[in-house]
Amino acid sequence: MYDDAQYAATRLNNTVVLLKRKPIYVIRVLHDLRALVTYDFVNNSNAFKVDCSKLNCVAFNLGYINKEFKCEYLSRRTLRHDWRQGLRPNNVHTTGVAVHHKDIAQALRQRYPTFEEVVAKIAQGEVASRAWCQDFALTSAGVVRWRYENVGKLNGRGDIALDNNYKFLKAQLMEVTNGGCKIL
Repeated sequence: MYDDAQYAATRLNNTVVLLKRKPIYVIRVLHDLRALVTYDFVNNSNAFKVDCSKLNCVAFNLGYINKEFKCEYLSRRTLRHDWRQGLRPNNVHTTGVAVHHKDIAQALRQRYPTFEEVVAKIAQGEVASRAWCQDFALTSAGVVRWRYENVGKLNGRGDIALDNNYKFLKAQLMEVTNGGCKIL
């Protein structure tokens, strides 16, 4: 993939990539075309070396991340804004919330609570919004969001009423709620 360590460093230093399908932080590329990497996105502890050829920099599926009290949708900025191959806070677009390397790793791991768990957390007032999959989230006002769009509402019976312009999402919503509600 890379023939020159200096070139590899310009593309990979301080980015998040995948190693064996798991997000990993590239601290820096070394002169021998190995990268110093870690799974610790906060302290950079337990760093180890891996050949750059083993790092996966293909297109990443981002989406919603669940932060402390709310969720945020992440998407990659166009290459015009950043030419690096891995992901980093400067090449990820959000609606204004600060994003860190650990948030990007969370989006790549794609671990989410169930739809029922999200509804319960919001009903208990524990969070302002929460995602239950990569593409859908629920707000405390009962608004169902798909990516950056408000697409429907959760009614009093626990069913999702889609806006007319978003009826095409019905099958996808049925799949990601695992039949936990009716999609109207």
